[in-house]
Amino acid sequence: MFWAWLNNIGLWTAIGVVFWSCLKTFQANPSSGFFRIWLQLIAYHSRYLVLWLLVWVSCYIAVGHYQAFYWVIGLFAVLFLYSTWIEPNQIQICRQIIPLGLTQAQQEPVKLIVISDIHVGIFSGKPKQLKKLVETINDIDADAVLIAGDWLYHAGADIIGQMLVLKALNKPCYTVFSEQDIEYDKQHTTSDNLSSALLTLGIHLLDGSRQTIRGLDVIGIGTNTNNHQWLNQQIQPKKPAIILTHDIQQIETNTHYLTLMDSSKLIIVGQTHGGQVQIPHLTSLVVKASTGITSVSGLQLFNNYQVWTTTGVGMTGLPFRFNCPPRVDVLTIH
Repeated sequence: MFWAWLNNIGLWTAIGVVFWSCLKTFQANPSSGFFRIWLQLIAYHSRYLVLWLLVWVSCYIAVGHYQAFYWVIGLFAVLFLYSTWIEPNQIQICRQIIPLGLTQAQQEPVKLIVISDIHVGIFSGKPKQLKKLVETINDIDADAVLIAGDWLYHAGADIIGQMLVLKALNKPCYTVFSEQDIEYDKQHTTSDNLSSALLTLGIHLLDGSRQTIRGLDVIGIGTNTNNHQWLNQQIQPKKPAIILTHDIQQIETNTHYLTLMDSSKLIIVGQTHGGQVQIPHLTSLVVKASTGITSVSGLQLFNNYQVWTTTGVGMTGLPFRFNCPPRVDVLTIH
């Protein structure tokens, strides 16, 4: 009787996952790829089915079924729940000191918070995830927040309602757009696009513009930034500056940008998500093979300039984060 009852719970949970994922796919209102998004959402909401599977396996082991099969299924269930439910909701704070050679007139180092790849949408869950991110940022003493693009991931309608909690950020916030962000704006009217939403939230778009933060220049290079004359004026040799962009290839594939870089420049990028599943050595090889990007996370020296790659806070593709939790970087520039 008990086993029949338990099996029925599993069956109805599976049906519920498929049905709920279908509703969420309609809510995302994708212009294309409906079936792919539906499968992604099934993977995301399958954690409820896997939770049932863990209970089912535990019951079998409890009554004396000690075969390896049950232990393997139990281990799979634990790893699945951890990588879809626990780690994606943990926020790691990473602190790094980066020398750029600020002038002695600079009384104190400039402290910047860096995040990227928020991906509000099908995997972002409840508003409490963004609220936790905002609370984490607000508790850190810093001069400004830099956000390296990729704001949405099949977010559907009312994006400003989904992101409204970001208005509570207590520091100046600056961002650049990724290619996906720009594409979203092209598909929506001025009143309901991402640019308007960020303006309402008090987040400043730096695509093709400059902001000075306590004497340190922060220059935004978006996908559509192509004014070389303007960049020549903004990026000065041997003058410390932060270059904020979403994809490092935006710099590496443009010979004009490379000629402007030197040891006093720090490029801040996102896009990689740290691979989302971080396996030493293997993840970096996979990311490089699939995207051509060699800097997966952290600080690296490229030729004569430095690159900081943040692992982001959201997810795309499949809803897994393992050994790569959402991260808020705190960079102290001196």
